[in-house]
Amino acid sequence: MLARRLDEVAWAAFSGGLGVAALKALAPATSLITATASASDWVWETPPGDLRVYNEHTLLGLGASQQDVDRFLRHPFYTLSLQTRLVKALDALSGVAGRADIMPLALSVTSTGQARFVVESAEMLARIHAEDGPVQRMSVDGTLIGWGDDAALLVPAPVDALSWSEPLDGFASRLVGAAPTRRLYVRGAATTLAQEQLSALGWTLVAWP
Repeated sequence: MLARRLDEVAWAAFSGGLGVAALKALAPATSLITATASASDWVWETPPGDLRVYNEHTLLGLGASQQDVDRFLRHPFYTLSLQTRLVKALDALSGVAGRADIMPLALSVTSTGQARFVVESAEMLARIHAEDGPVQRMSVDGTLIGWGDDAALLVPAPVDALSWSEPLDGFASRLVGAAPTRRLYVRGAATTLAQEQLSALGWTLVAWP
């Protein structure tokens, strides 16, 4: 069920009409390169055994169950690098409630592309927490959602193109009543129609460099 929701809500809503195959090929945006490169450097410089211990201990410390952690560490679509990037992003969301709630979503992925989407969503939310936050808590509604200290709903969309579509309409409309302030952070460009329709629904579109 979660895997289907990830396809319907996250991939379809934020694909900009490019489709899953095209999204898999998208390189991280410039804003994510520094953090990603830093994590990658740390991965290469740290023995694999130490990384696994760090990932396990950190996830358990966030409240994830041992069963979920074991499944995550053995998941076929998360390389050790992707695992560590996700764990470091969650670790960087210091003090944010609900971080372990990402585990069912993370475990539901059915491709490396989906795994990257989850990882990059968490990395974006960590940057939002540090630079535009703070984020008070996290939840999952088909995709990763943060909640700000002003009760704002914060949705990271790690894609390079956003166009208006039926899935995006459904996603944005469904969450209208969830919070008085709703911000969608997009690291790439959005079409004029997407900007207009999101604004009409009371969403603020934030270009996240």
